[in-house]
Amino acid sequence: MSTTPQARSLRLAGPAIALLTVVVTVLALEIGFRLAGFDFEFKARAFNKIPIFLRQPVVPVGPAFFRRPGPDRWQGQVLETAYRMNGGVDGAYRDEPVVLVTYDSLGFRNPPDLHDWEIAVAGDSFTELGFLSYEDLFTTRLGNLLKLRVKNLGVSYTSTFTQTFYLKAYGKSASTTDAVVVFFEGNDVLEMAFEHQRLENAARPDAAGRADPGPSRLETLPKQSSLLKAAYRLLTRARPNVRQAAPNAEAMTHANAYFHSGATQVAVTLDYAPGTRELPAEAKSILADAIHGWGETARALGLRPWLAYMPCKRRVLDGHLTSLDGQSLPILGSDLPELVRTLTTDAGVRFVDLTATLRRETDVGGLTYNPIADTHLNRLGSLTVGDALADALRPVLGVTPP
Repeated sequence: MSTTPQARSLRLAGPAIALLTVVVTVLALEIGFRLAGFDFEFKARAFNKIPIFLRQPVVPVGPAFFRRPGPDRWQGQVLETAYRMNGGVDGAYRDEPVVLVTYDSLGFRNPPDLHDWEIAVAGDSFTELGFLSYEDLFTTRLGNLLKLRVKNLGVSYTSTFTQTFYLKAYGKSASTTDAVVVFFEGNDVLEMAFEHQRLENAARPDAAGRADPGPSRLETLPKQSSLLKAAYRLLTRARPNVRQAAPNAEAMTHANAYFHSGATQVAVTLDYAPGTRELPAEAKSILADAIHGWGETARALGLRPWLAYMPCKRRVLDGHLTSLDGQSLPILGSDLPELVRTLTTDAGVRFVDLTATLRRETDVGGLTYNPIADTHLNRLGSLTVGDALADALRPVLGVTPP
């Protein structure tokens, strides 16, 4: 039985129509996914692998300030993760303990049931210490030693202007009597300049909306919205480009000095050391305004204001350091500590220099800072700072020494 031309045309047209339908559907889906900004690589999931400690605070509060979102939690090796993100492949922190880091509803490192407290402590990453467990924070240590409740208001990427806002907005409870701000000599002066500029911009008559915190790490991660590319990668098992060390590459190291303790030397990274030159007049004025504002805000809330001077790693390890080629490193000058002490006293704020207590630990061989590619206190350093703050506050608070 012969097939008519019409029948042959219909038989050929069926697959063609089906193919055209598939092509149109795929193109429609491709356009739809691109317009919707769908991410086939799920960068939000990738972002959540980044420790909270390394993320910018992005929740707008006040005229030009930001806090972390909360409540939140992260579990893992914070320092090891950060080290590998920055190219470290020698496993400097491979033995770091896994910690569960939790944040309250306002994005601070406090238990969720803390509703009343006697002491508020504000600061930057040195107060947040988002790689240590809650039990090892110096604010927790301070509370345990004084048998008082302490609220931690530490957030990375902030300085005294933001921290003063935190005190006013979140630092006062029915029982609060004292407020401590932790000043880090390494970069707080620079951070103050940025915050001061944001405040000035927000106060201008033509200012439009809130200040911009800058792009978060989530925003800077690439987004892949192509269905076709996702299908191709699935079928060919291709993966997004990830920078990897060459198999025969030497292990990258970030060490630039050695810390000596007896016959032992430990490789360390020295960074954020303040210079000994006189600060520019504008920077000195901003620093004075920030410290004065802290004192005035605390007193307006009926609190005693304190400033704790947090030295950099270099200052605490001075006298026990050599360069990689064995040369002794010069001692840091004391220009900035003396200036901050003077400004703090002039502002009617009690001054606590943490340097001497940390130095005593160094002199008996203790390393109180993370050694490689990180500037922060380690567990020993955090507990030592808690001891120093307790010793300073105890006489004023009338707490009997243990």
